[in-house]
Amino acid sequence: MLVRLCEWRRGPTGGDLALAVVGAVLMTLATPPTNLWFLGLVVWVPLATVAARGEVLRAGLVGWLQGTLAQGAVLWGMPTALREAGGTSWGWSWGLAAVLAIFEGARFGAIALVSAKAVRNGWPVALSFPVALVGVEFLYPMFFPWSTWLFFQSVPVLLQGAELGGPLALSLWVGLVDASLATAWHQRSRRPLFVRYGLVVPAITLAVVVGGGAARMRAIGERAAVAPELRVGIVQGNVSNARGETRDPTPLYLSASLELMAKQKIDLLVWPEAAISFPVQSEDLSNFVSDRLFRHDGPPQSAPPRIDVGCGSIRAVQAKRIGSHFVPLNFGSGSAGT
Repeated sequence: MLVRLCEWRRGPTGGDLALAVVGAVLMTLATPPTNLWFLGLVVWVPLATVAARGEVLRAGLVGWLQGTLAQGAVLWGMPTALREAGGTSWGWSWGLAAVLAIFEGARFGAIALVSAKAVRNGWPVALSFPVALVGVEFLYPMFFPWSTWLFFQSVPVLLQGAELGGPLALSLWVGLVDASLATAWHQRSRRPLFVRYGLVVPAITLAVVVGGGAARMRAIGERAAVAPELRVGIVQGNVSNARGETRDPTPLYLSASLELMAKQKIDLLVWPEAAISFPVQSEDLSNFVSDRLFRHDGPPQSAPPRIDVGCGSIRAVQAKRIGSHFVPLNFGSGSAGT
């Protein structure tokens, strides 16, 4: 899509900059650790309001600014992580974090630019914005991929629609609601349109999402109530990830795992990905884990354990005699327990 420079009649105004800041603050507060999920219902309203004017480059710049601010707030801890874990200098750490925030923030600019261009071509923003949001979230490359569903990760009832169309189904819904609210603002002098887009569309779609989500969760709860129970054990070694750490964490995890299994029956045993501190080829992961586990577990079994490997990491290691699964995941701190 080509946009001629002459189409940009003026740069962002103070009001546009304020909308970008408000949008970034809403997104920051809607995500962890604050998890003010109800703000997620309106996070795209400021950007949709700008896009609704149809000023393409102006909308793109405002969106880029909002995205950079929002990504910067999310990635504020990245320089410390690069410094402590990667050994980079403070200059490189902050520089890499800034470049990443600017690059990923450009996705917001692309959303606003595409939507504004469609508005200029005659599309209503209530249609152009959700379509642009879904399309750009699907196509734009992100180092840390996320989409609009993240704002509601603490409210499962709002996430059930993803069963129908994946996380982008939630983006389509929120984009429609927020674009409708933006339309209501621009049409606030026309009462019928204001009521339709500011009240009717958001209320009906929210009722459908909440009602459908509650029904789905109730159905799942009924099935879970009669399903077999599963005992899960989580092992987290007290091994620092600092550069000065010299211990190999794998033997510590193996020892803690066997100690836990000796005390009680475990159906699923979870390791963090940090349990293996050095690169292992995916084709060697099966032998790497099974050899170290079963050499501590008596004589060889008559039937070898079945091991599933995928995506360069161990998905599950099933041991016939002890009936356990070993699944390395990225869990939080803790110790061996259930």
